[in-house]
Amino acid sequence: MQIFVINAYSERTNKYDDRYTMYKARFWEDITDIEVDKLNFRHNCKIPLRKKITACCFSHIEMINKIIEEDLKDVVILEDDCIINDFELLKETIKLLPDEFCYIGGQINAPLVKDYLSFTKESKKEVIDHIRNDNKLIHTIDKNIFRITHACSYYIPNKTVAIDLLSSIEEVYKGKKLRAIDVMFHQLQKKEIIKKFVFPALGTLYLPDANKGFTYSHYKLQDNQLEY
Repeated sequence: MQIFVINAYSERTNKYDDRYTMYKARFWEDITDIEVDKLNFRHNCKIPLRKKITACCFSHIEMINKIIEEDLKDVVILEDDCIINDFELLKETIKLLPDEFCYIGGQINAPLVKDYLSFTKESKKEVIDHIRNDNKLIHTIDKNIFRITHACSYYIPNKTVAIDLLSSIEEVYKGKKLRAIDVMFHQLQKKEIIKKFVFPALGTLYLPDANKGFTYSHYKLQDNQLEY
């Protein structure tokens, strides 16, 4: 098992020990206008935020390409506001995971992006109660009831799955601009290309860093809404 952290902010590295490997993210101020133009954004998304979303997207894609180029296996990818909360359980869980992409953390949300902000705590609790009643560790996303959002914590078992993941993104967005990485993953859930997630989450947000980031400032979510 290898745990890579897509590291955008140097001040966020102190919480990690040698079980994590830092992967340097693209710095948003180095993102060119040409790169920004490859993504589609909400009309009210201003230039600095567009560059940050673009940097995040390309950092994830480059990390996935690293899996392909170096033929890496059993890779967990985290963003730098996320930590593993149980390493031993993660090791045991990876032995049981299917040979496909799997979320190990994230946010349970509405099936449609347009409904994200209206997805209430009560709606989320109802979904979580249903999942918990299954009494399993590895679950299948029911795309008509909920999706997993955020790309803060996920597992890619091998080069083949990484290739398929990038090929699927290319196919879904052929002739169109890309979106933020978590939105593209959301679309792959719709196509049933991404189907699995671990519950309870093993990769969870480190709140002292997460509460300074985009998700909190933009959506104004409460702590307990950011991890399932």
